[in-house]
Order: sequence, then structure tokens, then C-alpha cells
Amino acid sequence: MAATDLQVNWVDVEFASTPINRVSNVTITPGGQILTYSGDNDRFPVVAVNASNQPRASVTSGNVAAIMALVPGTAGTFTATHKDARGQELGDIVFALLCVVENTDMGGQHAQFGQATASFLGVSADGQTNPLSFTRA
Repeated sequence: MAATDLQVNWVDVEFASTPINRVSNVTITPGGQILTYSGDNDRFPVVAVNASNQPRASVTSGNVAAIMALVPGTAGTFTATHKDARGQELGDIVFALLCVVENTDMGGQHAQFGQATASFLGVSADGQTNPLSFTRA
């Protein structure tokens, strides 16, 4: 069967070889920073360019201790695999972000499971190479 082009659930989520389980959400963004220009009598932008990017990722987990152990400023690679909806070959998407831990936060309501979220900011080694990549697996 062919890949579905649909993803369900996250596996193999980790930062700097530290596994993160109990994952309920992962967010990945290329972080486009759009610069616009207008002048003279323009009321709307006449030029819009992606002048720079700040790729980011975040993970939310019920494993509060694992998330809160991540120290802001720590450099590493964040990886996460978004599974094909039917588990088909070449349907998974594997994300990797060279990054630093930006922040962690946690919370929990009365009589509910607690959860924590870690955010990561992508960092390029040379300012030209995109720190965010993904492949099909």
C-alpha cells in the first residue's frame, strides 16, 4: 500500500539523545520573517520578501520531569518523527532541528494530567545552512 500523505502520532522524539516520551503535540515552523516595503502614497506593501528565518520547534509532553530537565541555552539537535496514518513505508516524516533550548514551562489543572512544553530555536552553524530539515522514511 502507498503512503497516505497523512500523519498521525509522534515517535522517536528526542533532544540531544535524550528521549522525550508521553508526547501529545509537536510543532515545527520554518519561521519566515517577512519584510515589507511601501512608500510614497502606497497604502499597502508593494514588495514582500522573506529576509530571514528563525526556525522553531516545540514539544508538549505528559512527562513533566523530562521537559523541565532541559536547560535553556543548551545546544543540541531536536528530532521527531510524524508517523504515516497507516504506517506505510516512506510515509513517515522525520524532522531535525539544530537548536538551543529556548524555554520550558509546565502546568496542570486540578484532577487532570500535568504537562510541560519545551521550545527550541534553530541555530545555523554558518548563517547560510538551514538548521531545519526533514526527510521521508
